[in-house]
Amino acid sequence: MLAWSSAAVLLGSLPLALAAVDPTQLQQHLTRGVGILGNYSTSGSLTDWMAALDDSAALTSLNLPGTHDSAAWNPSSITKPLLQCQDLPIFNQLNAGVRFFDIRFGNMNGTLGLYHSTALLDPNAQLEDVLWGMYHWLDDHPTETLVVSLKVDSGDTTADVQQKVRGYTTSAPGSDYWITDATLGNLGAARGKMVLFRRFAYAGTETFGLDMTQWLDNASFAIKYADGATAYVEDNYELNLGNVPADTMVTTKLGYVTANLDSASVTGGDNATQLFITFGSGGGQLSSGYINPRTLALGSTSTNPSSTTDGVNAKLLSYLQQHSGARLGVVLLDFYNTPTDLVLAAIANSNIKANATTDPTPSSSGSSSGQPTTPAGGSAAVLDVSFGLAVIGTLFALVL
Repeated sequence: MLAWSSAAVLLGSLPLALAAVDPTQLQQHLTRGVGILGNYSTSGSLTDWMAALDDSAALTSLNLPGTHDSAAWNPSSITKPLLQCQDLPIFNQLNAGVRFFDIRFGNMNGTLGLYHSTALLDPNAQLEDVLWGMYHWLDDHPTETLVVSLKVDSGDTTADVQQKVRGYTTSAPGSDYWITDATLGNLGAARGKMVLFRRFAYAGTETFGLDMTQWLDNASFAIKYADGATAYVEDNYELNLGNVPADTMVTTKLGYVTANLDSASVTGGDNATQLFITFGSGGGQLSSGYINPRTLALGSTSTNPSSTTDGVNAKLLSYLQQHSGARLGVVLLDFYNTPTDLVLAAIANSNIKANATTDPTPSSSGSSSGQPTTPAGGSAAVLDVSFGLAVIGTLFALVL
């Protein structure tokens, strides 16, 4: 499905001039946002995996690994297990190959803070800090594309909130990075940029990203977000099944997940060009207690009411490996780094191999300075075509 194209990489994917954010302002944003972003790094197993893809590829045709509640990772700020959905910060996720981010925000004393439901995820970090961190990362990885879902999770979507987000995308430096079109285009035009996936209301009359405001709660559904453009979504996250073992909850969630992935993998017909989004995340009430996101994703632990040995992630990995090469769309994960091959399997591209089996440990505990570092080359994906990778390195050196 996703084949190496040397012509695309050599001629189409590297911009003649790389955008760059102001270093002084960048440092301020990285320092304040370190509790969500982590410390800046370019090391990771799949930092530049999109370099191997043809510019002409439609974004709807790609397999994009994502994280659910991407900012909900830092245990020093998250006191309730049901609120934590990740173990590693945003920069780690980027370097591990994640390309779809689910960012939830809300009013925080006149600024926009990061939330999971009504719980503030960090007392200092702001939405703008996370966006600046992504801009900085894209400057160092211009072959990559990010799809960023923005959703108000705490408070009302007031005119002030709407205009703040609008300002981030239309004023410098955001205007150099954001794509706010109503539909998804091709990869070539989106390299080095961020596609707005908008899950909050916007009262303006101009086009402002992919309009996903008709999202249904706790369901599988379809959204027509533009003329000729439909998103097929699986987001069954609250699995209150009553007096059943945790194994049954895992199996039920996996059934929702694989049903949507099966539909995404069908070749031919109208659906072949549409967007598919599948959430592997969730939790639910059992007779013996609540199964939190970690237990559903990773399986039983000594501290959670569960009899299961495998969670959704391990079972999903098996499914993904069996369907390698199929178009699956966006797959969002809780605790994406376990099992270690899960993101690679979600990409499902036989031309890309991870050269590391584990993701780095969190680059921040929430107390570091967030000092930006000079890239040391990073441990990007290993491409089967070694000559092509060597030429990419040469071109990066020329551009920089």
